Amino acid sequence: HEDTNTLPTTYNMKLGPVLFDVTGSIDSEFNDNIGLTHTGTQSDFLITPEVGLGIRWPVTESNTLSFNTSIGYTRYLEHPEYSSADVLVSPDSELEFNLFVGDFKFTFHDDFSYQQDPVNEGAFSNVVTFDRFENDAGVTAVWDLNQIVLTLAYDHINLFATGIQDANGNSLPDTNLLDFSADQVSASAEFHVTSTLSGGLEAAASMREYDYLSGDYTQLSVGPFARVQITQYLRAQASAGYQTIHSPGNMLQAGQILPANVYTPGSLAGTQ
Repeated sequence: HEDTNTLPTTYNMKLGPVLFDVTGSIDSEFNDNIGLTHTGTQSDFLITPEVGLGIRWPVTESNTLSFNTSIGYTRYLEHPEYSSADVLVSPDSELEFNLFVGDFKFTFHDDFSYQQDPVNEGAFSNVVTFDRFENDAGVTAVWDLNQIVLTLAYDHINLFATGIQDANGNSLPDTNLLDFSADQVSASAEFHVTSTLSGGLEAAASMREYDYLSGDYTQLSVGPFARVQITQYLRAQASAGYQTIHSPGNMLQAGQILPANVYTPGSLAGTQ
């Protein structure tokens, strides 16, 4: 098992056994196509100040509760109408509890975020901001048998869309039609051939259901994988397999929610 008694390498306050790490940062970015458009692109400088908080509490010698988040906002210097109207919450925000029972490790987690950048949503074009809250709660069980490690995980994901602005500065209506919930189960069996080489089989299945649209979006995948630890800090991994995706046809009619060429039905915000 991993050493659960190891303290974080950075923290700036300690109250009893609880460690706190408070940070601050300012990120800058130049985007040459803020609207994800094919023609008539607009560029801008973005400034994002953030304040971060990390908490680690070793509840017992082998069980740890941790919390991490960062909050901030994004300012568009050339197009201030697209600046954050609400506080943004970093996508790596997480509440996590690790529990060890014999050869088993259970990790309970709740990941949450509030974001507006549409870049990671490949279904969009002609969109500058996509405000949405996303939450991923689940549990992972790992059974360590030394040469063989078995993993089983379950996640429940919710996405709530709260606003979309297009490249013309318009706030688009009925974005709640993009709200969905998803359930995902994944499993893997990893065999350690040597101290640096391992391989095995992994599989995952997920089903997404939109709150206001009919039909379920399902995805299945299975295949082998291999990992090689080249150095202490360098690892290579390869995987292959079979994947199938089912998306209901005609989930949205053209212009039902968004103007044409803004949203491709059935492909928004894939599960992790």
